[in-house]
Amino acid sequence: MNIYFKSGISKTFEIIKELVSKNEIKISAHDYDEMSEDNIFIKDVIADVGNGIVIENYDKYPKGRCVLLLEKDRDSRPIHVV
Repeated sequence: MNIYFKSGISKTFEIIKELVSKNEIKISAHDYDEMSEDNIFIKDVIADVGNGIVIENYDKYPKGRCVLLLEKDRDSRPIHVV
């Protein structure tokens, strides 16, 4: 079930930020392809993850917990990242 994240801290997002800071993340080939089609660069996603705003928190996602974030790319354009 999708839960609109209105306030508080997302534990999943805190874990993601910690993993990014330790450079312990993996990006699938599929993810690279999807971002490339939309001219989104992984450097931009990683660089702005600390400033991301949690839009939805998916605690029971079949592939594992995740969040939908609103971030900005290098040109300050909004991007959504799961």
